[in-house]
Amino acid sequence: MDKNDLFYGGCGCCCNAGTAVTVLRGTMGPRGATGPQGPAGQTGPAGATGATGPQGVQGIQGATGATGPQGIQGATGATGPAGATGATGATGPQGVQGIQGVTGATGPQGIQGATGATGPAGATGATGPQGPAGEAPAVQSLSAYTTSAQPVADNAAVVFDRTASQNGTAVSHTDNTSAFTVSEPGTYFATYNGTASPQAGASLPLTNLLQFTLNGTAQNGASTQHSFTSASETSAQSASLVFTVTDVPATLELTSSGGAFNYSGVTMNIFKVG
Repeated sequence: MDKNDLFYGGCGCCCNAGTAVTVLRGTMGPRGATGPQGPAGQTGPAGATGATGPQGVQGIQGATGATGPQGIQGATGATGPAGATGATGATGPQGVQGIQGVTGATGPQGIQGATGATGPAGATGATGPQGPAGEAPAVQSLSAYTTSAQPVADNAAVVFDRTASQNGTAVSHTDNTSAFTVSEPGTYFATYNGTASPQAGASLPLTNLLQFTLNGTAQNGASTQHSFTSASETSAQSASLVFTVTDVPATLELTSSGGAFNYSGVTMNIFKVG
């Protein structure tokens, strides 16, 4: 028989010396107050670890939560120490030259300083020994002539058919031509001698003019002239010229004008004098 049947009422049997006794169950009384908790018993030994159960089904991923507001920016930290200097980079290409600046105004001229006093004259040095005599410069000259009488038209040059001599290369002449070529700069002296007469049938009187020309330009003060009044008349003539040549080659000639004339016994001598 359960003890609750004895204390909380009900019907049950009681055996005493083999005699059955019937006990009547009364009405259950009210629950008594809870007694104080007894002291905790000793912890029993841990039981054996049970087998690991099967893994459960993965749950549904939860919704992403809303992003919260950004926090206030923190204060700037202290500047760290400077790093080591890096290697120098390669030199870049040279830039375009800038425009030249405007030239500044010229400053005022300074005041001229006072002239210093003249120092005393030094003693005259002893006369040095006389140097050796210099050599005379090489002669530069040319001589030409004509062997027979020749007619010369008005404003034409007298022709020289022979070259008598030539010293150096300053002056040259080609036979049977009127031109004398000057090939070196310098100062020259030219002299002419000959005889002129009017050509047969000339209308008289005629004034003959014989004049030096340099590169085709008449040279003043270097001429000779004669007026003919008779067909048989002759005139011995001479003329000279000192001239300077800077641009070479230059051409020297003797030009006849005033009509047509005959020339005979003509000679030309040219010297380089400086």
